[in-house]
Amino acid sequence: MFQRERGKYPSKLLTNGDTPKPLPARSGYLLFQSRDQWKEKQKQRASILFELYPDLEKTYNLTHKLSMTFSHTEDTKVAYTKLARWFNDCFDNFSKISNIIFSHYSDILNFFENKSTIALQENHLMSK
Repeated sequence: MFQRERGKYPSKLLTNGDTPKPLPARSGYLLFQSRDQWKEKQKQRASILFELYPDLEKTYNLTHKLSMTFSHTEDTKVAYTKLARWFNDCFDNFSKISNIIFSHYSDILNFFENKSTIALQENHLMSK
Protein backbone atom coordinates (compact mmCIF):
# COMPACT_ATOMS: atom_id res chain seq x y z
CA MET A 1 0.00 0.00 0.00
CA PHE A 2 1.12 3.50 -0.76
CA GLN A 3 1.09 6.16 1.89
CA ARG A 4 1.18 9.78 1.06
CA GLU A 5 3.75 11.64 3.08
CA ARG A 6 2.52 14.63 5.02
CA GLY A 7 3.44 17.86 3.34
CA LYS A 8 4.48 16.24 0.08
CA TYR A 9 1.72 18.06 -1.79
CA PRO A 10 1.39 21.38 0.02
CA SER A 11 -1.74 23.41 -0.57
CA LYS A 12 -1.42 26.65 -2.45
CA LEU A 13 -1.58 29.61 -0.08
CA LEU A 14 -3.78 32.52 -1.06
CA THR A 15 -2.74 36.12 -0.46
CA ASN A 16 -4.64 36.27 2.85
CA GLY A 17 -3.01 33.07 4.19
CA ASP A 18 -6.01 30.79 3.56
CA THR A 19 -5.88 27.73 1.36
CA PRO A 20 -8.47 27.29 -1.41
CA LYS A 21 -10.32 24.35 0.17
CA PRO A 22 -11.50 25.95 3.47
CA LEU A 23 -11.96 29.43 1.96
CA PRO A 24 -15.69 29.02 1.18
CA ALA A 25 -16.43 27.62 4.65
CA ARG A 26 -14.51 30.43 6.33
CA SER A 27 -16.39 32.97 4.22
CA GLY A 28 -19.88 31.83 5.22
CA TYR A 29 -20.44 34.47 7.89
CA LEU A 30 -19.49 37.39 5.67
CA LEU A 31 -21.94 36.26 2.99
CA PHE A 32 -24.81 36.94 5.40
CA GLN A 33 -23.65 40.50 6.05
CA SER A 34 -23.87 43.66 4.04
CA ARG A 35 -20.61 44.76 2.40
CA ASP A 36 -20.59 47.94 4.49
CA GLN A 37 -20.38 45.81 7.66
CA TRP A 38 -17.34 43.83 6.54
CA LYS A 39 -14.07 44.34 8.38
CA GLU A 40 -10.86 44.76 6.38
CA LYS A 41 -9.95 41.06 6.65
CA GLN A 42 -13.44 40.07 5.47
CA LYS A 43 -13.17 42.43 2.50
CA GLN A 44 -9.90 40.79 1.52
CA ARG A 45 -11.36 37.29 1.95
CA ALA A 46 -14.46 38.22 -0.08
CA SER A 47 -12.31 39.66 -2.85
CA ILE A 48 -10.37 36.40 -3.13
CA LEU A 49 -13.53 34.29 -2.82
CA PHE A 50 -15.35 36.22 -5.54
CA GLU A 51 -12.31 36.08 -7.81
CA LEU A 52 -12.23 32.28 -7.48
CA TYR A 53 -16.03 31.89 -7.63
CA PRO A 54 -17.57 34.70 -9.74
CA ASP A 55 -21.02 33.06 -9.70
CA LEU A 56 -20.98 33.28 -5.92
CA GLU A 57 -20.53 37.04 -6.17
CA LYS A 58 -23.52 37.30 -8.53
CA THR A 59 -25.58 35.25 -6.09
CA TYR A 60 -24.44 37.36 -3.14
CA ASN A 61 -25.33 40.58 -4.95
CA LEU A 62 -28.78 39.33 -5.96
CA THR A 63 -29.72 37.97 -2.55
CA HIS A 64 -28.41 41.11 -0.85
CA LYS A 65 -30.48 43.29 -3.17
CA LEU A 66 -33.60 41.27 -2.32
CA SER A 67 -32.85 41.50 1.39
CA MET A 68 -32.43 45.27 1.16
CA THR A 69 -35.77 45.52 -0.63
CA PHE A 70 -37.55 43.81 2.25
CA SER A 71 -35.72 45.65 5.00
CA HIS A 72 -35.74 49.17 3.53
CA THR A 73 -38.98 49.45 1.57
CA GLU A 74 -42.22 50.68 3.13
CA ASP A 75 -44.36 51.53 0.13
CA THR A 76 -46.09 48.72 -1.79
CA LYS A 77 -45.73 50.43 -5.17
CA VAL A 78 -42.02 50.96 -4.64
CA ALA A 79 -41.70 47.33 -3.51
CA TYR A 80 -43.53 46.20 -6.64
CA THR A 81 -41.05 48.09 -8.83
CA LYS A 82 -38.00 46.87 -6.90
CA LEU A 83 -39.18 43.25 -6.99
CA ALA A 84 -39.85 43.51 -10.72
CA ARG A 85 -36.32 44.82 -11.30
CA TRP A 86 -34.87 42.12 -9.05
CA PHE A 87 -36.89 39.50 -10.91
CA ASN A 88 -35.41 40.68 -14.21
CA ASP A 89 -31.88 40.71 -12.80
CA CYS A 90 -32.02 37.22 -11.41
CA PHE A 91 -34.14 35.41 -13.98
CA ASP A 92 -31.20 33.61 -15.55
CA ASN A 93 -29.51 32.79 -12.24
CA PHE A 94 -32.51 31.91 -10.13
CA SER A 95 -35.19 30.91 -12.61
CA LYS A 96 -36.77 28.35 -10.28
CA ILE A 97 -37.02 30.63 -7.24
CA SER A 98 -38.00 33.63 -9.32
CA ASN A 99 -40.89 31.61 -10.79
CA ILE A 100 -42.09 30.82 -7.26
CA ILE A 101 -41.86 34.47 -6.28
CA PHE A 102 -43.64 35.53 -9.45
CA SER A 103 -46.44 33.05 -8.70
CA HIS A 104 -46.89 34.46 -5.17
CA TYR A 105 -46.30 38.13 -5.92
CA SER A 106 -49.52 39.34 -4.25
CA ASP A 107 -48.82 37.37 -1.06
CA ILE A 108 -45.29 38.77 -0.95
CA LEU A 109 -46.51 42.33 -1.50
CA ASN A 110 -48.92 41.80 1.41
CA PHE A 111 -45.84 41.91 3.64
CA PHE A 112 -45.29 45.55 2.69
CA GLU A 113 -48.88 46.52 3.49
CA ASN A 114 -49.21 45.06 6.98
CA LYS A 115 -45.75 43.57 7.72
CA SER A 116 -47.19 40.08 8.10
CA THR A 117 -46.34 36.83 6.42
CA ILE A 118 -48.43 33.77 5.73
CA ALA A 119 -46.27 31.58 7.97
CA LEU A 120 -48.98 31.33 10.64
CA GLN A 121 -51.57 30.28 8.05
CA GLU A 122 -49.14 27.76 6.52
CA ASN A 123 -48.39 26.34 9.96
CA HIS A 124 -52.11 25.96 10.66
CA LEU A 125 -52.62 24.14 7.33
CA MET A 126 -49.66 21.82 7.96
CA SER A 127 -50.97 20.79 11.40
CA LYS A 128 -54.28 19.50 9.99
